[in-house]
Parts: sequence; C-alpha cells; structure tokens
Amino acid sequence: MTKDLTGQGDLDIKELDRKRREDLHKRNPNNVPEVTLQMWTLAHLTRDGQVVRKVVYGVVTQCLTDDYRVGEIVCSPDLYDTPHDPSRPICVSQWLRFECVGKGHEITISEDELQSRLPGPDADADKIRRKVESGEL
Repeated sequence: MTKDLTGQGDLDIKELDRKRREDLHKRNPNNVPEVTLQMWTLAHLTRDGQVVRKVVYGVVTQCLTDDYRVGEIVCSPDLYDTPHDPSRPICVSQWLRFECVGKGHEITISEDELQSRLPGPDADADKIRRKVESGEL
C-alpha cells in the first residue's frame, strides 16, 4: 500500500470515496440532479477564439450536497460535453449534475470577460434577476 501526501493509503482513500458515494445515494435515492439553478447561463468559454471549456452559473434553488446553499449564486466547475434534452437542460461536471430550470441563456464569451461579469457570492439575487431581465447579464 502506498501513502499519498495526505498521509492516507490507497485503501483509506477508496473507503472514503465509497462512504461519500453511499452518503450521496442516501440523500438522493431517486438519482435526480444534485443542484438546481434558476436564472442560469450556460457559458462557452473561449481563449484565443477557441472554446476551451463550458460552465453554467445561476442561483441555487435546491442542493442535495453540502457544496452550495439555496440562494447562492454559483458557477459550476468545468462541464462535460454531454447531450441533454433542451426542454430539461442538465449540465454535468465531474462530481455534480446541475439542472437548469426556468428561462436561461447560452453565451460564448472569453474566460477573462466572464470573470468580470460574474457577480460575487454575496450578491443579491433580486439585483441579479433585474440585471438578467434588463439584458445586462
């Protein structure tokens, strides 16, 4: 058994992963997406004119994990390129699935420009809603 930098062996890490999966299954027995977003935007991020990754951001209305709180404005980790039903968009990252409900947007934007447009985590959801409705975001 090899040790990694956390001081735990391979078997210890496998056991922790197994326990995490079991805990997620207990919280989500029907296997629904773990995070639900409203006022969402699916962003294709570009660098030098080429799309390098995709993320989705929006206001959390439900979260079955401890990653986010309801009402928080979040940006997902990098998303996998998976097909989804346009009437029920579900975006998939390495650990979470994000269901996008209600009206949303899809944009292509440079990575640097997106950072300047994303609201901070303490931003007011009502202000964001007004910006979305006015077309600012």
